[in-house]
Amino acid sequence: MIRLLNKVLLSVVGILLITVAYSQNKQNPTTDSIITLNSNASLLFNKVGFVEPDNSFQVAIPASDDGVSAVIQLPFSFCFYGSPENELYINNNGNVSVGQPFAANTPLTFPLTAGGAANTGVIAPFWADVDTRGTGQVLYRLTSSALIVVWQEVGYYNQKTDRTNTFQLIITDGFDPLLPQGYNVGFFYDDMAWTTGDASGGLNGFQGVPAAVGINRGNSSDYIDIGRFNRDDASYDGPALLNDGVHWLDKRNMFFSLCDTGNIAPVATGIGLSDTIVVCSGSDITYEVQFIGPEDNQVVNATASSTASGFQVLSNTSGVFSTTEVSVPGGNSGLGNQQINFAAYDNGTPIETSVFSLVLSVDTLQIQPTISGDTAACNGDSVTIQVNPTFDDYLWSTGDTSQAVSVPVGTYQVTVSNGLCEGSTSYTVQTANPSPSIQGPEWVCLPDTFTLTLDQPYDSVLWSTGVNDTLDSVLIDTTGTYYVTVSLNGCQGYDSITIKELGVDPYNLTTSRMNSCNGDSVTIDALPGFDSYTWNTGDLSQTIFTGAGFYDVTVTLTSGINTTCSDSDTVTIGTVNFPLPTISGDTFFCFGSSSLLTVNGVYDSYLWSNSDVAQSTT
Repeated sequence: MIRLLNKVLLSVVGILLITVAYSQNKQNPTTDSIITLNSNASLLFNKVGFVEPDNSFQVAIPASDDGVSAVIQLPFSFCFYGSPENELYINNNGNVSVGQPFAANTPLTFPLTAGGAANTGVIAPFWADVDTRGTGQVLYRLTSSALIVVWQEVGYYNQKTDRTNTFQLIITDGFDPLLPQGYNVGFFYDDMAWTTGDASGGLNGFQGVPAAVGINRGNSSDYIDIGRFNRDDASYDGPALLNDGVHWLDKRNMFFSLCDTGNIAPVATGIGLSDTIVVCSGSDITYEVQFIGPEDNQVVNATASSTASGFQVLSNTSGVFSTTEVSVPGGNSGLGNQQINFAAYDNGTPIETSVFSLVLSVDTLQIQPTISGDTAACNGDSVTIQVNPTFDDYLWSTGDTSQAVSVPVGTYQVTVSNGLCEGSTSYTVQTANPSPSIQGPEWVCLPDTFTLTLDQPYDSVLWSTGVNDTLDSVLIDTTGTYYVTVSLNGCQGYDSITIKELGVDPYNLTTSRMNSCNGDSVTIDALPGFDSYTWNTGDLSQTIFTGAGFYDVTVTLTSGINTTCSDSDTVTIGTVNFPLPTISGDTFFCFGSSSLLTVNGVYDSYLWSNSDVAQSTT
């Protein structure tokens, strides 16, 4: 992973070597023109790249369509085709003009040769029909050596807001560190999502007259043509050829030197192109730089070289724009700062050469963050934990991005970075709440008493026994659920226990009959669920079979903590003789008539052979 420096880098380990160069030679490029800066001390430098707008920026043009700013008086000289300029106009439609405003909404082909446009110097990072009445704004910041203009999330004509573009133009005195040394114009692109307004033949932001990226001197002949864009893709075939895809510009940077009066040197460009790149040790890097021949049909040839161990040129193509891809190992063999030199020359007259040098800084700092702070907290409270030592960026698992965070009980991870290098660690804040444990029986035999005790001493104790017991143990004589609240080091903890009576209740012994009929056997059951049974007959089983008489059983039940309870019950079985019924009634009768038969005596129940259950049957 490659991350371009996005802030001031302080004191890279070892000697920090920054190399930025630009040269224009009338011969093939050599490395003799490369400028190197060496320092044994900590060296501050700014990222070369897109400058995020902040409150130091001001509105250049109120929300409008085809608006222009008031004249911008530069406090420095801007070298434009050999002429020092200090008056510029910011135009709503994606460009800055030299000497006079320029409100044209439909892009033209460079060089401009018709009407007043032919005499207008135009610097166009993205000349298209910008409309900020629906969304976006045009901002700028002016310093003693640079002008920064941002078209921030701007829409297109007619007040369309479904797609927005963000891009930036930086113009300097040629020495400001916002651009590589020797360059005085930079185009920077963030997300690009449209190319053409409705008035220019566009349909949903595309097709129609293509947007123009380039520069016009204003003399009908000198110009830079980077491309013409009206497609919703990332295609690019170079200047002055087929129309290109706007997404080729996404996250791209490109740099110009506009001091020459004739042929302009090839333009350096690339995704996130910068003068310094920082990578972590152990991470290999491949990097690609392109050079564009700014005038139509120019052929560009490029080379790359480095003294870095393991340096390789992976590919190198020539044409209307050249592409050179290189590889440098970032392992232990590549620690330190590796200088890579890219050079390109065109076939214009005279031949112009661009040299772009960058430093690959392999950071030897091992990212090993540690977290310090309280290791425990009361439930519901928060504690502060922080990362040591100090890093550039922080990202906690909570979403916080500060060095210290306030967190409750839990486990947290933080990822830190210095430049590209990242490291992570985790930290657990445990609960400081005590976890008391009540020791006592689960089952008891009433009316016995029993004791509940705590597992250890605490700063304070409060039982729920109704008498505000504050001792480490309490005496209990009834069953139920009991609670205790304790405190330790300012945190509270809770526990509860439920005491149950070991139930022995064999009353209402079940019997098959309460009487023995003429000495037959009766079943007596003492109910299941007890551990032992002892009958006065000597039997030890749950059920006995016996005749008339008095019977006693004692049962026991033992809990898991060896608490034994017992109880007993009795039953008396009486003696009943068999009944001797007689039937009376006519034993003879005529066919067709009936006889009433009756049982003599009163009994509990009757059952005749014809299924009648009354005392008499017919």
